Amino acid sequence: MWLWNRRTSTKPLPGVTPEEAAAVVAEATAVVEGRAADLYRAQRRPVPPWAWLNAVAHRPPERPGTAASPADTSDDAWATAAAGIAACLLDAGPERAARVQTTLLVTLELEALRRPGWPTRPGAVLSATQRLLDQLASAEARAPVDGGIPGRPGPHGRS
Repeated sequence: MWLWNRRTSTKPLPGVTPEEAAAVVAEATAVVEGRAADLYRAQRRPVPPWAWLNAVAHRPPERPGTAASPADTSDDAWATAAAGIAACLLDAGPERAARVQTTLLVTLELEALRRPGWPTRPGAVLSATQRLLDQLASAEARAPVDGGIPGRPGPHGRS
């Protein structure tokens, strides 16, 4: 925290204009909030794959924004896949959606950021999301209701 106190917003960084600093802050905020694709589109810039993943990896499923609006997607395959992923997450419910976001989508987003020529196809990411959601649903269905051992009666006589 001491570093923050030493560098205040009234003292600009050498060689950086206030407009440039504001643009960096706006972009960083958009990434953290899952709005990177929205920012790129607002600036009429091509949306990279990681930005479409950003929307579905960081936004709550009930607020998917651009990623879940099929009418708003162009011919971009990543936009279409992001809309499909957002719909799957919404159908899955908040707990399963959060697990898929943290275990799969954030990882893929970071991989896409790290490797600009990232070869994964959008349909493959949608399929992987659907498979993981199915696996989670199946595991939950097999889990004992009372937290007991499967096949043995729980504290309330259920197995």
